[in-house]
Amino acid sequence: MRLFFLSDLHLSTASCRKAQALVDFLQKTPQRGDTVVLGGDVFDLFVGARRVFLRKFSLILNAMKEAESRGVVLYYLEGNHDFHLSRVFRHHPNIVVKAREIELRLHGRRIYICHGDEIDREDRGYLLLRAATRSRLFVAATSALPDWVYAAVGSWSSRTSRKYTDRKRADGARSDRLRDLFRSYAAAKVEQGASLVLIGHSHVPDRVDFRFEGRAPGTYVNLGYSEDDLLLAEYDTASDRAEVKSYRAEAAI
Repeated sequence: MRLFFLSDLHLSTASCRKAQALVDFLQKTPQRGDTVVLGGDVFDLFVGARRVFLRKFSLILNAMKEAESRGVVLYYLEGNHDFHLSRVFRHHPNIVVKAREIELRLHGRRIYICHGDEIDREDRGYLLLRAATRSRLFVAATSALPDWVYAAVGSWSSRTSRKYTDRKRADGARSDRLRDLFRSYAAAKVEQGASLVLIGHSHVPDRVDFRFEGRAPGTYVNLGYSEDDLLLAEYDTASDRAEVKSYRAEAAI
């Protein structure tokens, strides 16, 4: 039994190499009994079950549904670029959408997974924006907008958010701060009993093996962000190990 974690792909089209690799992965790698967690910001913009997004990313959505039909369980953790997605998969009980976090138990191991966009409590501007865009008022206010207007405004917002994130990542001091902040958050989860902590959002790749006196060890993995490669974390219950891999169509490297 395996668990696969992917996050922060920021796909803006279904025709790029990374999107094609995702489709190939979903079609060929996970098998019955495996679990796939898409950890948010898989798409650079996908809000609600709007036709503009359903058409644009139909190949990926269909690959997810095909994986479900093979007996794969999929979780979609919403990010800051992709949310209000429950209606997209409402007829697919084994594609589970979560707004915040999930905890799984595999062979007695507790696995904690979140997107990570609520970890930095000092980023009050974003936290306010998050609360606003997740509200019923936001849904009501935007429901009447034509798809092209919604997509245009959303694309502008997405680009602005990406630039903000990229500036933080390029700033060495900010990048170090985020790494430390996410490590501390993960360490607390390990102290609470998690064997594996998987987080995205920061675009800062990291892996730490924690050992605390009187506690079972635990591992934290953040895949960061890659412009071209499909990165994933694979946890195999047989080996009890988590590995980071770069997936190419036809083979995992």
